Amino acid sequence: GIDQLLEPPDLGARCDRFEPQPLQMTCSICGLEPPCPRGSREQGSPETCWRHYSKFWTTPLHSISMRGAYWIPSSFWNRNHMSRGCHRNCVTTVWKPSCCPGHYGINCHACPGGPRSPCSDHGVCLDGIRGSGQCNCHPGFAGTACELCAPGAFGPQCQACRCTQHGRCDEGLGGSGSCFCDEGWTGARCEVQLELQ
Repeated sequence: GIDQLLEPPDLGARCDRFEPQPLQMTCSICGLEPPCPRGSREQGSPETCWRHYSKFWTTPLHSISMRGAYWIPSSFWNRNHMSRGCHRNCVTTVWKPSCCPGHYGINCHACPGGPRSPCSDHGVCLDGIRGSGQCNCHPGFAGTACELCAPGAFGPQCQACRCTQHGRCDEGLGGSGSCFCDEGWTGARCEVQLELQ
């Protein structure tokens, strides 16, 4: 219908989602923690934290969450300047742009091989918003979309050729895996040296 004509071609490639994101809350007196900001919600119970006080002020000049990995000068640990406090665990919901599986890049292009069989089902596509779309092919496969057999592999499953170094393999997707032996060699794998008379 008309809806499909107006729909952007890459719309089906996007799988944006909403994720909770924690907010950094101020360390306050336990039991008197300020409420979560408008548009956010409380998750779990308040946590303990350390508050830095000055002799001349009754409000915190600096608060340090125990959750964060902060460098704290040893002078801050002076009992005259630090006191235990609490802060609420508040979270907000943020929109996170994402690509559906089998799509990559900021515009969510289809991975090589197409979204239904990325990398021709013979490899792994580096997909996602930050992905490059490159295929890491399974052993035996090669090509931009892992659509070819790597050198030394044959058949639809690109299995390894078993010829010795004295023969050449009928390789590739349509190859039989048969070994064509060098002069003076024979056997299914070119493993038998002929004795010259």
